[in-house]
Amino acid sequence: MKNRMCAVFLAAIIAASAALSACGAAAKDNSNEGTVEPLASRETINFNTGWLYSPEDYKNGEIKNLDESSFESVSLPHANKLLDKHKGPGFDEQIQSYRFVSWYRRHFTLGKEYDGKRVEVEFEGVATVADVYVNGEFVGEHKGAYTGFAFDITDFLNSGDNVIAVRVDSQRQPGVPPECGDVDYCVFGAIVRDVKMVITSSAYIADTFVTTPGLFADKGRVNASVTVKNGYTDKKAFTVTVSVTDADGTEIANISKEKEIESGNEAEISLMSESISSLRLWSLNDPYLYTAKTTLS
Repeated sequence: MKNRMCAVFLAAIIAASAALSACGAAAKDNSNEGTVEPLASRETINFNTGWLYSPEDYKNGEIKNLDESSFESVSLPHANKLLDKHKGPGFDEQIQSYRFVSWYRRHFTLGKEYDGKRVEVEFEGVATVADVYVNGEFVGEHKGAYTGFAFDITDFLNSGDNVIAVRVDSQRQPGVPPECGDVDYCVFGAIVRDVKMVITSSAYIADTFVTTPGLFADKGRVNASVTVKNGYTDKKAFTVTVSVTDADGTEIANISKEKEIESGNEAEISLMSESISSLRLWSLNDPYLYTAKTTLS
């Protein structure tokens, strides 16, 4: 039982630590006339600063030229209400104080170096329903305070000032877990976790799922299922590489596979390592971690 539990934990940890990154290697340049852009690239930008916040539910809070004079400057993560107490008399009223609709807005400009790139905004958590707009246009909605989400905003951007606006509904949501029943803790309200902007090339890793099948005692294999999207206008050949390192950064496995993908299509690429020996299985007494990093070139 102990070994089985350790195996399950190790599988979960490697899967959770898989780096969903696209570190592109530059294509060959035989012209000697300059550097060729990498086939695949990824840049992650901290998007927590520079936000404006209002506790009012504006009917037109998404429009680009909204009067923001009553908004306050905030950084994320943020709380729409700070509670004075966490128990005792009056607490029931306190925990209802964050149940309202608010708006968050952020202005940003992208440099010319990002022309032709794919731009995505990742929210790690918004309590509880988030409606996201860019430059006045609706991008998408997410329900649930405890699940992250991301939207591709590339087609909504312009070359000058851009505005992302988020309407946050923190009212009680009986149809959204965990509020389908009785909840004995505070869900809170606001953009309660980090926000990132992820800028990639037209080709990128859309998903990575890592498992450790056949894991026994001190040896096992790493299996990776990687989804690659080709947003270029022509068919291209891509190489997916998965590198597994131990806690000291020493590489213990490296697997690669090449795949041609038609323009506009995506492909799921499966990779399996050779048997890895002398593994340290995770346990409460020895919480040892391995890292799986996925790259696209």
